[in-house]
Amino acid sequence: MDDFDGRFAAGQIPGKRDYQEDDYGVLDGCTDLGIDGGEHTLLLVADGMGGHVGGDTASRLINKTFIETYPRASGPLTDRLRECLDAANQAIASVIEENPELDGMGSTLLAAVVSQRGLEWISVGDSPLWLLRDGHLVRINSDHSMAPVLADMVATGRMTEDEMAADSNRHMLRSAVTGDEISLVDVSSQPRDLKKDDLLLLASDGIMTLGEKEIVNILQEMQDASLEENIVALLKAVEDVALPNQDNATVLLYTPEADYGMEPVVADEHKLQSIRDGNLIQKANRPLTKWAAIILGVIMFGLLLFFLTY
Repeated sequence: MDDFDGRFAAGQIPGKRDYQEDDYGVLDGCTDLGIDGGEHTLLLVADGMGGHVGGDTASRLINKTFIETYPRASGPLTDRLRECLDAANQAIASVIEENPELDGMGSTLLAAVVSQRGLEWISVGDSPLWLLRDGHLVRINSDHSMAPVLADMVATGRMTEDEMAADSNRHMLRSAVTGDEISLVDVSSQPRDLKKDDLLLLASDGIMTLGEKEIVNILQEMQDASLEENIVALLKAVEDVALPNQDNATVLLYTPEADYGMEPVVADEHKLQSIRDGNLIQKANRPLTKWAAIILGVIMFGLLLFFLTY
């Protein structure tokens, strides 16, 4: 269990596995990276695959490489995140080349950055990033498993809900970090605002033993408790379900220390003055328009009399 400043906590359980393939990382208080001039926090979750050796190796290597690359990366934040992802993917490829017995190992990757700009992220695989605000839990990143595909088949009548629930392929990944070309990458197109009372939840898919409603209920019941206690409650709820094949479960909770990406709109006084001046000009022109109409009427009447006379 990790905790610092009451803003972050993390925990893991092995589930019914005799090994842990999940890994997580955090880089807090990053500064002077030329991004926004303020501090930012990097949070990572990686859910390895490839067995006891391969999965553990992949998730740890990906997190380590991502964190080491992040301060050295350049450009806008989303470009930095892609650069870190590419470095992690290349690290996997290099290890597999040197150790052919690890061929087939890989991992999901979820990286979230909280800065003055708000929340930005990059993810590959099915590790979820949720935002809890005002009692509502919203998934922020895309799910690269087969679950959304099957859900779409249910929505279009090509499969029933019971068939989807029984489909053994629903947890199959459509994208992962394996050292090969990554087929699907979800990266934020713009920062998402954060409020001080928001709660970010990053996890491996082992947490999905619980439904989103159950997760919300637990977090709501524990809202006056520490983040550590929230982690304990969530992982205990997973264990209490007692699935015979329960996967590893990793949960990270983070709450921002202030509102981010939500600067109030300040009225541009120069622009307002221009509008005021425009109104004044518009009002000042109205009498001129009235006199112009009178003068034009007199001229037209004079012309009419001229033609009638001659």
